[in-house]
Amino acid sequence: MKKIVKKNYEILVGIVIGIIISTTVTYGAENILTGSDVSYNTETSHGSKNNIQGAIDELYEKANLCSNSNKNIVFAYTYSESGNNKCINGEENTCQKTECYKDKNANSCSVGTIIKYRVKENEEHYFYVLHDDGDKITMQQRENIIKSKEWYKEEDDNWYGPETILPELEDATKTWTNVNVIEYQPGVTILYENQYTGCSISGLTCNYNKYTMSQRKARARMITFQEAKKTGCTVNNVSCPEWLYNYLYKSTSYDGSYDDTSGDYGYWTMSASNGNNSDAWLVRNDGCLAINQTMSRAYGARAVVEINK
Repeated sequence: MKKIVKKNYEILVGIVIGIIISTTVTYGAENILTGSDVSYNTETSHGSKNNIQGAIDELYEKANLCSNSNKNIVFAYTYSESGNNKCINGEENTCQKTECYKDKNANSCSVGTIIKYRVKENEEHYFYVLHDDGDKITMQQRENIIKSKEWYKEEDDNWYGPETILPELEDATKTWTNVNVIEYQPGVTILYENQYTGCSISGLTCNYNKYTMSQRKARARMITFQEAKKTGCTVNNVSCPEWLYNYLYKSTSYDGSYDDTSGDYGYWTMSASNGNNSDAWLVRNDGCLAINQTMSRAYGARAVVEINK
């Protein structure tokens, strides 16, 4: 279907070019009518431009829009927590479909947009958009994929980074061949806002590298404190959007819409606490950012992946 649509646009572009050739009149070297000088009937073309050059550009954009979108995106929905178009999990009857992923402009898919994605043949998962840079979308899985696992199990010490849970997440997602391989180094690579792995207890600043790790090359990582905060989460207050803390143990007690019986009270982030050497940051089932000791097994991890539009 996409090839047919694109072919039709190519035919239309050919017709438009033919019109330019047939209507361009030369009165001398200094009197040439260009495509932008020749008017164009927008009613018959169903376009928005009123000159030939504009019509060609518009048709070219539409041809690209129809042909280049990621074929592994099953569908996408606009996230909404209330009203007639309520859509929290991607499974409500009131969900409104969106094709924002076909738009190559940054932020065309807003934070929280629900995307059902085919991570590999015969395996699909729901994700929520964290950010959209125009060419790529970074998104987080709807549920925990790693259950009840320590951030770092050897001791309560965040100087080593998430050496226990991050490799387990990478191993669990290594067969997701339809998502991009991410290459980054914690503490060096800017994953979203800045590169820092340590954030203050107040949650106001992330301006210190509490740990660095070796270069990572994997299909998935965990969310950072900075990314979670950007969605609206604040420290020790029920403030996160529902999609960020849903599908956790007793999340409905804090206005979530779905409980998970696995026992996870939240999920770890990539970020450590600056104020306490034994703690790391996490998203809790009550909808806030909090810290806990790195050896705690009360939390899991969710896959953050990157896909092409």
